[in-house]
Amino acid sequence: MPCCLFSVSPAALRAGLIAIVLFAGSAHCACANETVEICFNYGCAHREEVQIADADIEAAHSVLGQPADAGEERARLGRAVALLYVAAARTTPIAHDRGGNFPYDPGVSGVMDCIDHSTNTTAFLALLQKNGLLRFHEAGPRLKRMRFLAEHWAGQVSESATGAVYAVDSWYFDHGEPAVVMPERDAAGHADNHRVRAPVHHSFRGSRPQRQSRSG
Repeated sequence: MPCCLFSVSPAALRAGLIAIVLFAGSAHCACANETVEICFNYGCAHREEVQIADADIEAAHSVLGQPADAGEERARLGRAVALLYVAAARTTPIAHDRGGNFPYDPGVSGVMDCIDHSTNTTAFLALLQKNGLLRFHEAGPRLKRMRFLAEHWAGQVSESATGAVYAVDSWYFDHGEPAVVMPERDAAGHADNHRVRAPVHHSFRGSRPQRQSRSG
C-alpha cells in the first residue's frame, strides 16, 4: 500500500538547535542518557540504536520550558522533536533527509518516508514522556490517515484534560525543522486534500519555511 500520498518540498532552512537552548531559562530535569531505536531508508528498512545524551534531553526540556497550558506546550513540542532528530543524526545519516518523499536513491542513506518519520517521532515522544517533559499531553501510538488506497502516518499526542488527539508530523520538512503539531481532524483533511495547510511555525533562526506542494 503506497505511503505518503501528499508531498511537500520546504526550503532547506537549518537551525542551530543545540545552541539556542543554551540560552533558555527553564528548570533542570533529572535526565539521563537514553537509548532509542530509530529507522530510515524508507519503510524502516534500516534500524539503528542511537544514544540520546542527557544534555540533549535537558535541551529538549529547555525548549518545552514551563508552558502555561496545553496549547503553549503544543506550540513548543515540534521544536523539541526536531532537536532529538538532530541528536540522532550525530551517529546516523538521517541528516540527508529532506521534506516529503523524493525518488529513492539507494546510494543516499538516511532518507525517510512517513513510515520512518512516524516511527521515530513516536519514539521521541515516548522519550519526552518518560522523562516527565510532557505536562499537558500523553504520547500515543502512530496515527494513520487514509485516502482511498493510500495512507500517511504520523506521531501523535493526546491532551490529558480533554483526550483530544493531535498529529505530530516531521515528514513535511527538511531535517532539523520543527515538526507540525495539528488536530487529528485537520490532519485527516490534509490527507483528503493532498495539500499541506499546516500551522505556520518558525525555525530556530526565526525564519519561516517556504512550503511548496508536491504530488506524492
